[in-house]
Amino acid sequence: MEQSGAKIVRRKSGRSNTYHQFVGGFTRYLRSKDIRSTDLYLGTLDEFLSWCDQQEASPLSANGTFIKSWRADQIKAALNHGTINNKTSRLRHFYAHLKADGRILSNPFDGLSFLRAPKGLPKNVLSVNEVDSLLEAFPVATHDQGYLKTVLEILYGSALRISEVVSLTEADIDYERGGFRIIEHKKGGSRRWVPATEASFKAILCYKRAHRPHLLQQQQIEAGLLFPPEAAATLRQRFNRALGSTCRRLELKLITSHSLRHSAATHLLSAGAGIRQVQEFLGHSKIASTERYTRVLKDDLKSVVDTLHPRSSRLQPVGSPIRGSL
Repeated sequence: MEQSGAKIVRRKSGRSNTYHQFVGGFTRYLRSKDIRSTDLYLGTLDEFLSWCDQQEASPLSANGTFIKSWRADQIKAALNHGTINNKTSRLRHFYAHLKADGRILSNPFDGLSFLRAPKGLPKNVLSVNEVDSLLEAFPVATHDQGYLKTVLEILYGSALRISEVVSLTEADIDYERGGFRIIEHKKGGSRRWVPATEASFKAILCYKRAHRPHLLQQQQIEAGLLFPPEAAATLRQRFNRALGSTCRRLELKLITSHSLRHSAATHLLSAGAGIRQVQEFLGHSKIASTERYTRVLKDDLKSVVDTLHPRSSRLQPVGSPIRGSL
């Protein structure tokens, strides 16, 4: 992330040839707009003007094609999309200033849309064995730890979000059908049904028998709520701290509560679940949000083919000809 005051790398020859023609007016414009990170804006301007010098072109004659050429060079320089978009925004301000000043007729950046950052792969997905180790080793010595262990089982077992777990009520648990009724706050309070694992139900029953009564004595649990009243952000912070401690003890990669959701989705797809089924399980409205998990599985595709495909050379005895060879 770029920060105000960050050091700008300059060319050895110093400022661009035209920098001083523009810096005063642009600085006054930024101040009039109450933009405080002027050093970032002026640094981006200097870099852009230097690029214009290299093209032997005046920034005042820039058009849409010229600007797209500048952005193409930014992409070639392997800058991330966020950085390029920030520079685009600053230069759009620069040309807005030139237009307001009467030095150009139109802003060449007006027709340039921001780059869409590609969705990255889910980070820190644990293997099935690693999740098993985590569940086995997670501490339950105190009542609060027992509460967090129950949260862990539910997060992985039903791929829920922390905000969904913390708002669970007794009425949301459907023991007969084997799942939870989850409130979709972003969808007008509608509810969706999510399957639960047997391990999650066992953990809930253990929590209600051994830990919840003691937590009730310490803090008032609102009528019907399964867990103590706690903001999702607070629970997330406490849970991730306990999760990190256990991961370090087991020498696992550090994960967060949301990594358990990623892991559950990946494990289901790997085991043969259909992508539409996983989409429904996660509550994704768009299939593209679920498809990102299929990309994680491609890492293992080569080894799966080598090991299981009937035409794989690994299944041939050493020294034997490959079937079908001429």
